[in-house]
Amino acid sequence: MGKRRAARELALTVLYELEYNEVGLETALRDHPLIAEHPKDVQRFCRKLLEGIAAERDALDDEIVRFSKNWRIERMAAIDRNILRMAIYEILHEPSIPPRVSINEAIEISKRYGSGDSSAFINGILDKISAAHPKADGKPK
Repeated sequence: MGKRRAARELALTVLYELEYNEVGLETALRDHPLIAEHPKDVQRFCRKLLEGIAAERDALDDEIVRFSKNWRIERMAAIDRNILRMAIYEILHEPSIPPRVSINEAIEISKRYGSGDSSAFINGILDKISAAHPKADGKPK
């Protein structure tokens, strides 16, 4: 497994924990049992994702709501919701990562951690978001 995939999967476990435990991000990062098992570069990318998602969470959730027809965000599976947050954050705020890479990573992670329908659901939403933000795809507006 690549280092960025490992960081994304680690970030997903922390995001999932944050959904159900009333702890702050710093506490979760400090106390999460899997963090220390990873190399420093994986930890750094994981932290970067988590801090970015925390800072942009409302905007990320607005994007999810905007592009998920007939789905309330609180009714989505926590895994799917957090995979979407992570991928949307990358698409909108990490210009060094091509949107297709973020989408493909999200799909692969959803196949591993989500339900049988997660990958199609996530792909559909992320494709719409990527198309709605052409600058994110490197195309001029």
